[in-house]
Amino acid sequence: MKGLGFLRYAAITGVLAGLVFACACQAPKKAADVAPVFNPTRVLVLPFLKVEPDTAENGVVRSPLTGATFFVRDGISGLGGLSSLDRSLEKNLADWATFEYVPESLAGKVFNAIQRRDMSLSLMEAIKKTGEAFKTDAALVGHLYRFSPRVGGELSAEKPASVAFDLTLVRIKDGQIIWKNSFDETQKSLTENIFNLGEYLDRGIRWYTAEELAGYGMDTLLTRFPWRKQPIKTEKNPE
Repeated sequence: MKGLGFLRYAAITGVLAGLVFACACQAPKKAADVAPVFNPTRVLVLPFLKVEPDTAENGVVRSPLTGATFFVRDGISGLGGLSSLDRSLEKNLADWATFEYVPESLAGKVFNAIQRRDMSLSLMEAIKKTGEAFKTDAALVGHLYRFSPRVGGELSAEKPASVAFDLTLVRIKDGQIIWKNSFDETQKSLTENIFNLGEYLDRGIRWYTAEELAGYGMDTLLTRFPWRKQPIKTEKNPE
């Protein structure tokens, strides 16, 4: 019996040792930014483009560049969402872009003229031609899929704001998509999702307008943009 007990102990010890070894051999899983192999020096920034829902697709739309899908039951109300996102992107780029860029106010005029001159051009072809005209090596293209305003006040809303948009960085010489990211959110109350607590503390406990939600989305989407300046670390003054 003692021999059997020893064998059982040895077997269990061996299994545990194997599990420890297996766990030690597995690399920890964590998200990490990958340094971009493509470093643009001059980027074309196009105005945000509106994507209308196709009734045949039951309120689902696809990105014209990436093919990603978005649910757009309410669609886009007015043009305020486009200009709001244009301003938010411009502010972010002015603060931390590592590249020179052509602003949407200028790029948009040439882009629209190129499209009007040749209606047969695909979106990608028009982007590339505009980039070539400005001698840029990349283009930052945004699409707005949903921009539904809040119904009600900031303390009591009958319907929350809802926003969906994306950004794509396209290389001009070959049309390759180098980077893409998206934001798709309908605001939820704190009671619906307790995990929103940190977000509410940062942004204030209230119902946001669609413009505010879009601005938050832009900041969030670009936090891991590969081509951004690193914040300058300063020593705190001793108290």
